[in-house]
Amino acid sequence: MSTFGRLLRVTTYGESHGLSVGCIIEGFPPGFEITKDHIQEHLTRRKPGQSSITTSRSEDDIVEIHSGIQNNLTLGTPICLQIKNLDTRPGDYIFRTIPRPGHADFTYKEKYGVNSDSGGGRASARETAARVAAGSLCLKYIENTWVQVVSWVHQVHDISLTEIKNYTRNEVETLGLVKFGDEILNTRCPNYDISEKICQKILLARSQGDSLGGIIACCLTFIDIGFFEYMENQVLSWVGYALMSIPSVKGFKVLKKNHLSIVIMLAFKPVSTIRISQETCDWDGEIRSLECRGRHDPCVLPRAVPIVETMAAIALMDCLLVYKSLRK
Repeated sequence: MSTFGRLLRVTTYGESHGLSVGCIIEGFPPGFEITKDHIQEHLTRRKPGQSSITTSRSEDDIVEIHSGIQNNLTLGTPICLQIKNLDTRPGDYIFRTIPRPGHADFTYKEKYGVNSDSGGGRASARETAARVAAGSLCLKYIENTWVQVVSWVHQVHDISLTEIKNYTRNEVETLGLVKFGDEILNTRCPNYDISEKICQKILLARSQGDSLGGIIACCLTFIDIGFFEYMENQVLSWVGYALMSIPSVKGFKVLKKNHLSIVIMLAFKPVSTIRISQETCDWDGEIRSLECRGRHDPCVLPRAVPIVETMAAIALMDCLLVYKSLRK
């Protein structure tokens, strides 16, 4: 999916080892204050190379504002945001003669008749940097008076939180910090003891050339009861549609906590590109063994938290603009 939305439309572009990724945002209201630092804050939470429990690819993910924002105010015209790819290694993907099990290599070839020369192309999680950039604006717009959105890592493999409760974003960013040697690892699971076990599990999987899946929880707390009551069914379907478009998301469950809070549980599959030998077949259908190279997350969940928040915010803001248009 490259374009999402109705009254608010977000189109992303770029491949994992191309020159850049970015987005065009149409329909964003004029006169809204937004700074580059606010966008950068969420991109930094998502960026690769954060620690040994994430990919070793090192990208600064510095956002460039090319249009639609001037003097920290939106103009009402299309907003163009760009993030340059600086640490590309297309040579890591010489295995592309064999489609990776569980990845979109085969699907893209069947649909378009061609694949990106390196990496996952549009199916790479690198594309989500553009979603986070766009969604950071939407988070800023909805959080003060309409809806608060907070996500956290609820489970990695068989290690899980035992309860679900409301957290602040600051709690998610700080309670899951674990010191391992000289490193501070951020699981974004707001429980130190559970986070420590998660770190050990991810580091073990990484040393074995394997990967792990898990569950991210996303809590939507509605400030405006009118918006929630009028749009509840549409919000759930539209947010679900948005979140299921995130790479690696394979399951979606809604838990209603009370009349103003909804918790969504998202199941993420393990990363497909692993060093362990897998039996698969090549493009001609011949049985082959595949051992992948490249720099990939042993578990995407710690970096996926801001992706979930910002993608939910894009869907929520689109619903909000529809709601406002219906009230006129």
